[in-house]
Amino acid sequence: MGRVKADGTAPLRIRLKHGNKDTKITCPGLFVRPKDWDKNFNMVNPKSAGADSLNHEIKKYQLKTEEVKQKYPKLQLQASG
Repeated sequence: MGRVKADGTAPLRIRLKHGNKDTKITCPGLFVRPKDWDKNFNMVNPKSAGADSLNHEIKKYQLKTEEVKQKYPKLQLQASG
């Protein structure tokens, strides 16, 4: 996640790794309270407010990263929390 804003949320980021390179891409419009992030599942805790819509958007990014991983098998991708 990025830097926490005044409202307690932080932008969600996806980490792209290839060899020694490590790049983070911010997901536009996706902001999560760090305490609501479940690192084990790379999703917002389902008991958190707005979790359904956030997790739906996160799932879209996960599907896109899976497509990229299949196209470029040596690239390592993961959501960052």
